[in-house]
Amino acid sequence: MCVGIVAMLLAAGCSLKLESAGEGTAQADGLLSGSAEAETARTDGGDAAADGAVEIPVILMVSPTSGIRSDEDLVEAFNEAYEGTYYLDVEWVMETEQEERQNMKRLNVTDDLPAILTSLRLLPSFYNRMTEEGRVEDLSSYINNDAEWKNMIEEEVLESVTEDDGSIYLAPESTMAFSCSGIFWNEELFAEAGISEFPETWEEFWECCDRLQAAGITPLALHTEGTAWAPMLLATAKAAETEEGAEDESIAEFNAEN
Repeated sequence: MCVGIVAMLLAAGCSLKLESAGEGTAQADGLLSGSAEAETARTDGGDAAADGAVEIPVILMVSPTSGIRSDEDLVEAFNEAYEGTYYLDVEWVMETEQEERQNMKRLNVTDDLPAILTSLRLLPSFYNRMTEEGRVEDLSSYINNDAEWKNMIEEEVLESVTEDDGSIYLAPESTMAFSCSGIFWNEELFAEAGISEFPETWEEFWECCDRLQAAGITPLALHTEGTAWAPMLLATAKAAETEEGAEDESIAEFNAEN
Protein backbone atom coordinates (compact mmCIF):
# COMPACT_ATOMS: atom_id res chain seq x y z
CA MET A 1 0.00 0.00 0.00
CA CYS A 2 0.98 3.61 -0.48
CA VAL A 3 0.93 4.07 3.30
CA GLY A 4 3.80 1.64 3.67
CA ILE A 5 5.70 3.46 0.95
CA VAL A 6 5.17 6.81 2.64
CA ALA A 7 6.36 5.30 5.92
CA MET A 8 9.62 4.21 4.34
CA LEU A 9 10.04 7.51 2.52
CA LEU A 10 9.72 9.48 5.71
CA ALA A 11 11.76 7.22 7.97
CA ALA A 12 14.24 10.04 8.50
CA GLY A 13 11.59 12.34 9.97
CA CYS A 14 10.43 14.62 7.19
CA SER A 15 7.20 15.82 5.60
CA LEU A 16 6.04 14.78 2.15
CA LYS A 17 4.27 16.34 -0.77
CA LEU A 18 4.59 15.15 -4.36
CA GLU A 19 4.53 17.79 -7.04
CA SER A 20 3.54 17.56 -10.68
CA ALA A 21 2.19 19.69 -13.49
CA GLY A 22 -0.83 17.40 -13.73
CA GLU A 23 -4.34 18.63 -12.96
CA GLY A 24 -6.84 17.26 -10.49
CA THR A 25 -8.53 17.90 -7.18
CA ALA A 26 -7.63 14.78 -5.22
CA GLN A 27 -6.18 15.25 -1.78
CA ALA A 28 -4.15 12.50 -0.15
CA ASP A 29 -2.41 12.74 3.20
CA GLY A 30 1.33 13.28 2.76
CA LEU A 31 0.92 14.37 -0.86
CA LEU A 32 0.48 17.75 -2.53
CA SER A 33 -3.20 18.64 -3.00
CA GLY A 34 -4.34 18.64 -6.62
CA SER A 35 -1.34 16.81 -8.08
CA ALA A 36 -1.43 13.83 -10.41
CA GLU A 37 0.72 11.90 -7.96
CA ALA A 38 -1.82 12.57 -5.20
CA GLU A 39 -4.52 10.88 -7.29
CA THR A 40 -2.12 8.01 -8.00
CA ALA A 41 -1.42 7.54 -4.31
CA ARG A 42 -5.13 7.70 -3.51
CA THR A 43 -5.71 4.73 -5.83
CA ASP A 44 -2.69 2.74 -4.55
CA GLY A 45 -0.63 3.02 -7.69
CA GLY A 46 -3.10 3.52 -10.53
CA ASP A 47 -2.13 4.17 -14.12
CA ALA A 48 0.93 6.28 -13.36
CA ALA A 49 2.71 3.32 -11.77
CA ALA A 50 1.83 1.17 -14.79
CA ASP A 51 3.32 3.73 -17.19
CA GLY A 52 6.59 3.87 -15.24
CA ALA A 53 8.08 4.72 -11.88
CA VAL A 54 6.71 7.79 -10.11
CA GLU A 55 9.66 10.06 -9.47
CA ILE A 56 9.83 11.58 -5.98
CA PRO A 57 12.18 14.58 -5.84
CA VAL A 58 14.18 15.20 -2.68
CA ILE A 59 17.21 17.29 -1.79
CA LEU A 60 19.82 15.62 0.43
CA MET A 61 23.08 16.88 1.82
CA VAL A 62 26.67 16.07 0.97
CA SER A 63 28.95 16.82 3.90
CA PRO A 64 31.28 19.71 3.00
CA THR A 65 33.97 18.21 5.21
CA SER A 66 33.78 14.47 4.46
CA GLY A 67 32.04 14.37 1.07
CA ILE A 68 29.69 11.69 2.40
CA ARG A 69 26.17 11.65 0.96
CA SER A 70 23.47 11.75 3.64
CA ASP A 71 21.19 8.67 3.76
CA GLU A 72 22.58 7.31 0.48
CA ASP A 73 22.14 3.71 1.67
CA LEU A 74 18.48 4.41 2.50
CA VAL A 75 17.90 5.92 -0.93
CA GLU A 76 19.48 2.97 -2.72
CA ALA A 77 17.52 0.45 -0.63
CA PHE A 78 14.23 2.23 -1.34
CA ASN A 79 14.83 2.49 -5.08
CA GLU A 80 15.74 -1.19 -5.21
CA ALA A 81 12.69 -2.27 -3.19
CA TYR A 82 10.25 -0.22 -5.31
CA GLU A 83 11.98 -0.48 -8.69
CA GLY A 84 9.56 0.29 -11.51
CA THR A 85 6.96 1.81 -9.17
CA TYR A 86 8.60 4.62 -7.21
CA TYR A 87 11.97 6.27 -7.59
CA LEU A 88 13.65 8.71 -5.20
CA ASP A 89 15.14 11.35 -7.48
CA VAL A 90 17.83 12.90 -5.27
CA GLU A 91 19.55 16.21 -5.85
CA TRP A 92 22.76 16.03 -3.83
CA VAL A 93 23.92 19.44 -2.63
CA MET A 94 27.03 20.42 -0.73
CA GLU A 95 26.17 23.24 1.64
CA THR A 96 26.07 24.01 5.34
CA GLU A 97 22.95 23.39 7.40
CA GLN A 98 22.31 27.14 7.55
CA GLU A 99 22.57 27.42 3.76
CA GLU A 100 20.22 24.46 3.36
CA ARG A 101 17.56 26.13 5.52
CA GLN A 102 17.87 29.44 3.69
CA ASN A 103 17.54 27.65 0.35
CA MET A 104 14.42 25.87 1.59
CA LYS A 105 12.77 29.26 2.16
CA ARG A 106 13.91 30.46 -1.26
CA LEU A 107 12.52 27.36 -2.98
CA ASN A 108 9.21 27.88 -1.21
CA VAL A 109 8.96 31.44 -2.59
CA THR A 110 9.65 30.22 -6.13
CA ASP A 111 7.36 27.19 -5.67
CA ASP A 112 10.24 24.81 -6.39
CA LEU A 113 10.27 22.76 -3.18
CA PRO A 114 10.94 19.03 -3.59
CA ALA A 115 8.42 16.38 -2.54
CA ILE A 116 10.20 15.58 0.72
CA LEU A 117 11.36 18.22 3.20
CA THR A 118 14.00 16.98 5.62
CA SER A 119 14.65 19.97 7.90
CA LEU A 120 11.25 21.63 8.23
CA ARG A 121 10.87 21.33 12.01
CA LEU A 122 14.26 22.94 12.57
CA LEU A 123 12.72 26.23 11.44
CA PRO A 124 9.74 26.69 13.79
CA SER A 125 8.35 29.92 12.29
CA PHE A 126 8.73 28.55 8.74
CA TYR A 127 7.11 25.27 9.82
CA ASN A 128 4.15 27.15 11.29
CA ARG A 129 3.70 29.23 8.15
CA MET A 130 3.91 26.18 5.89
CA THR A 131 1.28 24.28 7.87
CA GLU A 132 -1.02 27.31 8.19
CA GLU A 133 -0.85 27.89 4.43
CA GLY A 134 -1.50 24.24 3.66
CA ARG A 135 1.87 23.72 2.01
CA VAL A 136 2.48 20.40 3.81
CA GLU A 137 -0.12 17.70 4.23
CA ASP A 138 -1.54 16.05 7.32
CA LEU A 139 -0.22 12.48 7.71
CA SER A 140 -2.40 11.55 10.68
CA SER A 141 -4.88 9.39 8.74
CA TYR A 142 -2.05 7.38 7.17
CA ILE A 143 -0.49 6.71 10.54
CA ASN A 144 -3.76 6.05 12.40
CA ASN A 145 -5.01 3.69 9.68
CA ASP A 146 -1.78 1.71 9.49
CA ALA A 147 -1.49 -0.30 12.71
CA GLU A 148 1.91 -1.73 11.78
CA TRP A 149 3.43 1.72 11.23
CA LYS A 150 1.75 3.28 14.27
CA ASN A 151 2.83 0.45 16.58
CA MET A 152 6.46 1.04 15.56
CA ILE A 153 6.36 4.57 16.97
CA GLU A 154 7.01 5.19 20.65
CA GLU A 155 4.16 7.03 22.37
CA GLU A 156 6.37 9.95 23.38
CA VAL A 157 7.57 10.39 19.80
CA LEU A 158 4.04 10.34 18.38
CA GLU A 159 2.92 12.91 20.94
CA SER A 160 5.84 15.19 20.07
CA VAL A 161 4.82 15.45 16.39
CA THR A 162 1.05 15.64 16.95
CA GLU A 163 -0.56 19.09 16.89
CA ASP A 164 -3.32 20.12 19.31
CA ASP A 165 -5.98 19.33 16.70
CA GLY A 166 -4.53 15.85 16.06
CA SER A 167 -2.77 16.74 12.80
CA ILE A 168 0.64 15.25 12.06
CA TYR A 169 2.80 17.10 9.56
CA LEU A 170 6.10 15.39 10.39
CA ALA A 171 6.66 11.68 9.82
CA PRO A 172 7.87 10.52 13.26
CA GLU A 173 10.95 8.46 13.86
CA SER A 174 10.20 5.23 15.67
CA THR A 175 12.21 5.90 18.82
CA MET A 176 13.42 8.75 21.01
CA ALA A 177 16.91 7.28 20.69
CA PHE A 178 17.38 9.32 17.49
CA SER A 179 16.44 12.55 19.24
CA CYS A 180 18.74 12.44 22.24
CA SER A 181 21.58 14.84 22.91
CA GLY A 182 24.52 13.48 24.84
CA ILE A 183 28.27 13.24 25.26
CA PHE A 184 30.47 10.31 24.31
CA TRP A 185 33.58 9.99 26.43
CA ASN A 186 36.76 7.98 25.96
CA GLU A 187 37.54 5.99 29.12
CA GLU A 188 41.11 5.30 28.00
CA LEU A 189 41.90 8.99 27.52
CA PHE A 190 40.22 9.83 30.81
CA ALA A 191 42.40 7.20 32.50
CA GLU A 192 45.52 8.74 30.97
CA ALA A 193 44.55 12.03 32.63
CA GLY A 194 43.88 10.28 35.95
CA ILE A 195 40.07 10.59 35.68
CA SER A 196 38.13 7.51 36.77
CA GLU A 197 34.52 8.52 36.06
CA PHE A 198 32.45 10.96 34.06
CA PRO A 199 31.70 14.26 35.87
CA GLU A 200 28.28 14.85 37.39
CA THR A 201 28.42 18.62 37.92
CA TRP A 202 29.60 21.56 35.82
CA GLU A 203 32.48 22.16 38.21
CA GLU A 204 33.64 18.56 37.75
CA PHE A 205 33.13 18.83 33.98
CA TRP A 206 35.40 21.86 33.62
CA GLU A 207 37.93 20.30 35.98
CA CYS A 208 38.03 17.23 33.73
CA CYS A 209 38.63 19.48 30.72
CA ASP A 210 41.54 21.16 32.50
CA ARG A 211 43.07 17.82 33.50
CA LEU A 212 42.73 16.42 29.99
CA GLN A 213 44.34 19.51 28.48
CA ALA A 214 47.17 19.35 31.03
CA ALA A 215 47.79 15.76 29.94
CA GLY A 216 48.12 16.87 26.32
CA ILE A 217 44.67 15.58 25.35
CA THR A 218 42.13 17.72 23.48
CA PRO A 219 39.21 17.90 25.95
CA LEU A 220 36.27 18.36 23.58
CA ALA A 221 35.32 17.73 19.97
CA LEU A 222 32.15 19.65 19.08
CA HIS A 223 30.04 19.87 15.95
CA THR A 224 30.38 23.44 14.68
CA GLU A 225 29.60 23.05 10.98
CA GLY A 226 26.79 25.31 9.87
CA THR A 227 24.96 25.92 13.13
CA ALA A 228 27.35 25.20 16.05
CA TRP A 229 24.46 23.38 17.68
CA ALA A 230 26.49 21.32 20.16
CA PRO A 231 28.42 24.29 21.60
CA MET A 232 25.14 26.18 21.94
CA LEU A 233 23.62 23.32 23.96
CA LEU A 234 26.58 23.36 26.35
CA ALA A 235 26.61 27.14 26.61
CA THR A 236 22.89 27.45 27.40
CA ALA A 237 23.02 24.58 29.88
CA LYS A 238 25.89 26.28 31.69
CA ALA A 239 24.20 29.69 31.50
CA ALA A 240 21.03 28.26 33.06
CA GLU A 241 22.99 27.48 36.23
CA THR A 242 24.01 31.10 36.73
CA GLU A 243 21.82 33.56 38.64
CA GLU A 244 21.11 35.60 35.53
CA GLY A 245 20.47 32.53 33.41
CA ALA A 246 18.00 31.10 35.91
CA GLU A 247 15.90 34.26 35.51
CA ASP A 248 16.03 34.22 31.71
CA GLU A 249 12.82 32.62 30.41
CA SER A 250 14.23 32.08 26.91
CA ILE A 251 17.15 30.02 28.26
CA ALA A 252 14.85 27.96 30.46
CA GLU A 253 12.53 27.30 27.51
CA PHE A 254 15.42 26.33 25.23
CA ASN A 255 16.85 23.85 27.76
CA ALA A 256 13.42 22.33 28.37
CA GLU A 257 13.01 21.65 24.64
CA ASN A 258 16.53 20.29 24.13
